[in-house]
Amino acid sequence: MHFGYARVSAKDQHLDTQLDQLTAAGVDRLFQEKISGATTQRPVLTELLATLRAGDTVTVARLNRLGRNSAHIMQVVADLHERQVRFVALDLGIDTATPAGRLVLGIFAALAEYDRESIRERATGVLLNK
Repeated sequence: MHFGYARVSAKDQHLDTQLDQLTAAGVDRLFQEKISGATTQRPVLTELLATLRAGDTVTVARLNRLGRNSAHIMQVVADLHERQVRFVALDLGIDTATPAGRLVLGIFAALAEYDRESIRERATGVLLNK
């Protein structure tokens, strides 16, 4: 199955553009959510993840719609990979079924790890300076 996931952060925002892009990409079933990206509790994303089986595909119109930050996005994508679920982000041309897509995703993972470590260093430095 080919699933699409679309999310906007506010109730007054529209999903139309994302839904059009996902439909054009040939998704079989769309999951739509209107919830802040800052929250970790996303019922529709949780439902989508519970639905997936090995060999399925998850497509998003924009990578940043998948998670609250780069670390969260990379965790979700890593979980998909572990479950043998293909991931596609239309805006960046990421497709984990291709070597180039996996390379780009690896670069994003490295950047997310760097970001986490930088935040940790700043937080530790702030604590040490007090």
